[in-house]
Amino acid sequence: MNKILFLMIATALLLAGCKKDYDKSVFDQSAQDRTQQMLQNYQATLTSSPYGWLTYIFPAGAGPVTFYFKFDTTNRVVNYCDISASAAKTPLESSYRLQSLQTTTLIFDTYSYLHILADPNPNVAGGTAGQGLKSDFEYYLNSVTDDTIKMVGVKNNVQAVMMRATAAQADAFATGKVGGMITDIYTYITAPNSSFHFTLPDSTLIGIDISGRLATFKVLSPDGKTVQGLNVPFSFNDVGLHLPAAFVYNGKAMQDIYWDKANGIFFIMLDGKRINIYPGAPLFPLYPSFGSVYNRIYVTETPSDGSSTSFATAYQQMIASIKSSLQSNLFDMNFVMSALTNKMSIVVRAKAVSNANIAYTSTINYKITYDGTKLKFTYQSADQNGLAIYPYMQSVLNYINNDNFKLEYYQSPTQGLLGRMTSLDHGDFYFTGILSQ
Repeated sequence: MNKILFLMIATALLLAGCKKDYDKSVFDQSAQDRTQQMLQNYQATLTSSPYGWLTYIFPAGAGPVTFYFKFDTTNRVVNYCDISASAAKTPLESSYRLQSLQTTTLIFDTYSYLHILADPNPNVAGGTAGQGLKSDFEYYLNSVTDDTIKMVGVKNNVQAVMMRATAAQADAFATGKVGGMITDIYTYITAPNSSFHFTLPDSTLIGIDISGRLATFKVLSPDGKTVQGLNVPFSFNDVGLHLPAAFVYNGKAMQDIYWDKANGIFFIMLDGKRINIYPGAPLFPLYPSFGSVYNRIYVTETPSDGSSTSFATAYQQMIASIKSSLQSNLFDMNFVMSALTNKMSIVVRAKAVSNANIAYTSTINYKITYDGTKLKFTYQSADQNGLAIYPYMQSVLNYINNDNFKLEYYQSPTQGLLGRMTSLDHGDFYFTGILSQ
């Protein structure tokens, strides 16, 4: 009995000792105090940058966007944005706060350029109805160092990175330099200056097409038969165009395309040396670019400028025939091509006359023969809709099926760089369309 009593007393003492250890906190502060201290530390990081933060945000519904933020200790932030020349030189001041939600969250809680970017009304900044550009104005802080803060949007998982700005970067926004540069660049890349090229130290020619906020890098394949391409969306920063990831070719990397305002020219820096980028006609033939740089020529219901009267007449005859015979309104016509496979599909989209919500796609397939100069299209097959619509497209397809064609770039004074197909057998039949990736 005494042994049992002794064991019970010993066990009780042991448990009491354990309970005492568990009750003792390993922290000197409460959880609430620790959270508050963490938020204060993050705010100190935000406000400690004397020249603010240069920030790149990547909306789910658009390419990269550049912001500049300057935070103060009273929870106010001044911001600029490159969504327009005006926004890049007109500051907006709003409030911000740090809050501990699932993790530490930076919330821009009054109207700013971030809210414009996230507006669900596509008439505000673009995008789709109800979603806009799928951007955010509340961000989880994923990684915080003294000079870089990586964030992810709460609603749309938008990636963002903030970097301590330099005095020159802060001044470029505050003085309107970035806004003025955006205006200058868009003026410069308007026709005829939408195609550019530069030469690497090893004599490799690199072509660049710049349109809107997209730069397309092109280089001829080693066998000279195809053009390899890379489409890179860009934003603007204090020096020119900024690529979200460096373009690398043969070990040479570039992430900024600099703008030389004094000389009105682009340039890059490689290994500390300046290489000018010159405007001019596209370097490489158009057809070898299909399948890598481009995949289609897109012809709308109203053909682009640079199309011939003969084509316009045949095209309208085709539209009228489809409407009267199939009770359908043609929406567009796509010439989908690949130099890698030497195949083309004519893809026609149409909507029912009685109900525009009823839409269908028709596909007609061709084999391409290309001799380096001209293209010959040979009919191969069609899907069910293609077979149905084929007889009513003859005013255009008579040319496609029987003629040889030349495919080339066309510089539109209003629409930029287009593709143009010209019959070599009927020189008065040619049409242009939007080059699409």
